[in-house]
Amino acid sequence: MKKETIEYAKQWIEQGKPCCYRYGWCWKGAGARQLTKEEALKKLPSYSFGKGFYSLSFINIDGVETLEFNELSENDMW
Repeated sequence: MKKETIEYAKQWIEQGKPCCYRYGWCWKGAGARQLTKEEALKKLPSYSFGKGFYSLSFINIDGVETLEFNELSENDMW
């Protein structure tokens, strides 16, 4: 199964693998917090891989691959 698909992300979450939520850009100082399995499953329908205000991506946090839910605002685009 292709890694960057909603189906893959759902399986990732259901398996209890690490997920985090970030509001804003990491390079601008926005921190990330861990998400529980339940929180991640609830957020999943609003997010997608690629560009947009509600994006999913796989990132590395302290050597651990993590599914990141990143929410951006219009202010982040400046």
